[in-house]
Amino acid sequence: MGYVTQQEVIDAYGLEAIQALTDRAEPPRRRIDTGLLQQAIDAAGEIADGHLAQRYTLPLDRIPAELRAQVLSLTFFNLHRNRREEIEDGVRQGRDDAMAFLEKVAKGAVLLTTQTAGSAAAQESGSAGTPLFVAGARTFDTVALRGYW
Repeated sequence: MGYVTQQEVIDAYGLEAIQALTDRAEPPRRRIDTGLLQQAIDAAGEIADGHLAQRYTLPLDRIPAELRAQVLSLTFFNLHRNRREEIEDGVRQGRDDAMAFLEKVAKGAVLLTTQTAGSAAAQESGSAGTPLFVAGARTFDTVALRGYW
């Protein structure tokens, strides 16, 4: 499931930063390697899926903003992993915060609003559009009613 798009990563961190992190050509071409960027996005999504699958049915109907922000942090960290330079503390902290958030989601300490109004109503009414009904226990059975007929 795609939690973020390539454009969202570029918008969040800037075109020059994403170019610098994905352009591995010698000499640099000053272009974004979209394949490498998508690999980082997919890897971050797989991490999120692994945690979310413990509590939610995937794919989610709607991606909450907080979850999107955490997947962006994981994606940015993934882009830094294969670089020769040391990973900056802020990038590493973003990854650590994202992992802590996902672990809280997996444990149920953080709940995500993942449904649109239409899907929530469909789920409440029994997804096929039929009313949801739960029968209670019988108050009177044939033994209790013996002698009343």
